[in-house]
Amino acid sequence: MTTRILNPGSVVRNLEGIVIDAAESVVAGLDSAFTEKLASTEYDWPRPTVRSNGRTVTSPRDIIDTGELEGSQRLARISRVEWLWDWRAGHALIAHEGGTLRNGTDYPARRWTARAVQSYKPAEKFVAEVRRRV
Repeated sequence: MTTRILNPGSVVRNLEGIVIDAAESVVAGLDSAFTEKLASTEYDWPRPTVRSNGRTVTSPRDIIDTGELEGSQRLARISRVEWLWDWRAGHALIAHEGGTLRNGTDYPARRWTARAVQSYKPAEKFVAEVRRRV
């Protein structure tokens, strides 16, 4: 048995299209997963807090108070195969990584990005999306 590919360029273009389409689908899902993890009530917190709406929250809780952090989430496409997320709220870094304020108040890390990746499993989703398209 022999097989001949008459136009390898078109095969490569088709495969590139499959990979890019699959990646776009996974990126959209991961973007939603990041947003969902911000709103998820799964984060431990060491003390009750009165939020800006006057509601007192304890632990576990979500990360949304004013909505500024959630609203600052941005997704940018850097190239055909590269995307970048950032959160532009001034408190995004301390909310994600935790830290200690000058007055000694500790803020635990709430790494919603790692939790989203762990639950969404983008690498597995990507493989499934490529297989579905091939």
